[in-house]
Amino acid sequence: MKALYLESVGGIAGDMFTAAFLNAGIVDLREMNNILEILNLPDVSISLEETRRRGIPCSYLEVKVATDAWKQRFHFRADGGLRMYEMVEYLAGLALESQTMRLAREILLIHASARMGKPYSGSNVVASIIEEHANGTVQRTDAPATIAQPSGYKQPESLQDTFDPQDPALQSIYEADEVVDLLIDATFAAHCIRRSEATSFYASPLRSGGGLQGEQRHPVHPTSELFRGLPVLNLKAELGDALRELSTPTGLSILRATDPIFLPTWPEGRVRFMGVGGGHFNSEEFANLFRVVLMDKTTDPGLYAESRREPEGYVSIQYDVRCGLSPSSPEKMAGILDELEKEGATDVRLFQRKDGKGKPALGLAFICNDDDLTALSDYLLTNTPAFGIRYEKIKGAPRSFEGPKTDRSGRKVEDPDGVLRPPTSPDSPGTSPENPYQ
Repeated sequence: MKALYLESVGGIAGDMFTAAFLNAGIVDLREMNNILEILNLPDVSISLEETRRRGIPCSYLEVKVATDAWKQRFHFRADGGLRMYEMVEYLAGLALESQTMRLAREILLIHASARMGKPYSGSNVVASIIEEHANGTVQRTDAPATIAQPSGYKQPESLQDTFDPQDPALQSIYEADEVVDLLIDATFAAHCIRRSEATSFYASPLRSGGGLQGEQRHPVHPTSELFRGLPVLNLKAELGDALRELSTPTGLSILRATDPIFLPTWPEGRVRFMGVGGGHFNSEEFANLFRVVLMDKTTDPGLYAESRREPEGYVSIQYDVRCGLSPSSPEKMAGILDELEKEGATDVRLFQRKDGKGKPALGLAFICNDDDLTALSDYLLTNTPAFGIRYEKIKGAPRSFEGPKTDRSGRKVEDPDGVLRPPTSPDSPGTSPENPYQ
């Protein structure tokens, strides 16, 4: 099974979505040009550029419209607008793969429904794609077992008719300069999703942006409608460049069509493909990027058990940390020890030492993992009377000083000379039956 994680690093847009899949290698430019040929829009082309956003390598996809010849494919109103019905009908007449066509139409209807202020009730196209990729053996736990159809409608003979032709979203009006980008973004995204063969979809919280567009504050209508029910985690308010539209209606419509589960971090699994798509805005304050991560998942829960989290052959690194302590009350010292244990330290203990003048003094020692060393050191220096922090790397050391010294397999290991070593410095607690380590 495959899981697809959709990550709004600095926003989401239709072109960023496809660019991320191209950057990952899930699809290639030849495929997308073939899809563009099927769309049959005269004098419309695409280009892919490898670039950077705030120093991060990414791909940037651009749609180029040379002339207005593409307008001959549609029936525009007298005022120059085009109904969504025209776009959906146009897609239905193309030789697209059936699931790609259905998902592209789903994206278009979600987009159009936001303009009408009425949430679109999807036909669970993604659930059908998941079932297809899983060969009918795996069902998404939060998806219905069958594809729900609008009430009162029978299953049609053609897959092109699995939506309500009376849907008010079909009457949404679009300006001419919106049509090409919307059609291409929706169709490209549908093809990318199908080609990923993902059986579960996840996404990060979204960026709503900010600032003003005219007299309205971002996100403006209809973008704001598409945020209904979605988690938002914005960039820092002091980033002036981020005060703009960071998530476009097309990007949000694509995301909603996948019906993802929102997670703050990647799901567990083995990363197979990862790609980054760049937006048109390049800032020195934030990375205007969208990232896709395609992962292999497993039905074996043992793969993610606590005992299997470290790869075979991995040597855990721990540190023996020691420092001096200024005199403090017993209550304060007890609080320090408790807090260190909460922060991830183990075998926290006090020991007697000699200060620089040879007088008795107090020291603190504990064991920690390499991931926690910086945080624990910062805590000691900023919240305790600690000074003179020293640490020593211990490879493959057990987490506790209790009992004999052992290797990773649990076998007892004796010191070469068979005796305990003396202290290595005035600040060291040395070795003893309770502390057999240097």
